[in-house]
Amino acid sequence: MTAGDERSGLIDSRRVWSRIDWAALAAVTAGAAILRLVGLARPIGFVFDEIFYAQNGCLYTLGPTACGIDQLASSRHPPLANWLIGLGIQLFGYHEFGWRVTAALAGTLTVALLYILVRRLLADRAPTAATVGAFAAAALLAVDFLHLVQSRVGMLDVFVTLFVVLAILFAVLDGERGREVAVASEQKWVMRVSLGRPWLLATGLALGAATASKWSGAYAGSAVVVIVLGYDLAAEGGVAGPRFIGRLWSAFREELPRGLILLGALPIAVYLASYIGHLPGPWLAWPWEPGSFWRGIWDHQISMLRFHVSTTRDHPYESPPWSWLLLKRPVAYYFRIDGGSYREIMSRWPSPGSGAAPARRLRSW
Repeated sequence: MTAGDERSGLIDSRRVWSRIDWAALAAVTAGAAILRLVGLARPIGFVFDEIFYAQNGCLYTLGPTACGIDQLASSRHPPLANWLIGLGIQLFGYHEFGWRVTAALAGTLTVALLYILVRRLLADRAPTAATVGAFAAAALLAVDFLHLVQSRVGMLDVFVTLFVVLAILFAVLDGERGREVAVASEQKWVMRVSLGRPWLLATGLALGAATASKWSGAYAGSAVVVIVLGYDLAAEGGVAGPRFIGRLWSAFREELPRGLILLGALPIAVYLASYIGHLPGPWLAWPWEPGSFWRGIWDHQISMLRFHVSTTRDHPYESPPWSWLLLKRPVAYYFRIDGGSYREIMSRWPSPGSGAAPARRLRSW
């Protein structure tokens, strides 16, 4: 690279990934891994909803004999995150470390991906500022109490977060690379399969995985659409000016067919594929035929929908949504009295004097 190349704009040095970035990424990822993996097998026994998802994961991977159950402990969510929990059980065994390890790895990977995402978003800043900003964002997530707790229990939410961050990162890469991507001749098939937008195809895969982990992952689709349209508008002259509405409609109309396939049909295909191996019945059958694979998927969607729209019971520890950002009443995941002391897991650092018992508190990890 020459000084002339830099001045001519052929190479934007602010976008260059430096050795400092590699060191910062390694440091924040290692710190996140230590916080999430050390003492992962404590406390002993199921924590919060692990009683559902650890058993589901065990049933998916080891079968009913090893797990002591002959049907799902809970069928309130799609199967992908349950299966990922089961992957750890299959590798390490049906115990606390086994059903928590993939969540810990997913949480650690999310921290690393957030660094990369923020570094890309700050690429037009000075290199030092971009690195510091990316490190700060990733470090905050690494020590965020809610994310830390979710990364250390065998539950579904940390997998949704991983796939959502991945989808946003891919959408940003799609916008930055533009529609014209230089691809080697032996990789031309990638452009054909992705309709000219390989990163957008990756975005659709990530959105499908997020939704297949938990329905709440589908909400990220609206953010992805805004990001994609924003980059398209920026490429056509920005979002300001009297012709903004016209440019917005033009970008929407131009990308609608491709968007319906890559951000609509593809996530649905990934969602349906998550049921492979988890539902009995023949594939070559009418969708409405009782006992078929497709009828099983449909019945599961109806069952989940009925559960989520009909749950109206109050809980004595519930908190109104407006108070969540203030952490006025954080989620209590675990509480056990042990002699003159008690152990608890909360999604924030406990304040002095908090807790249900006047005894001495012991940290669970």
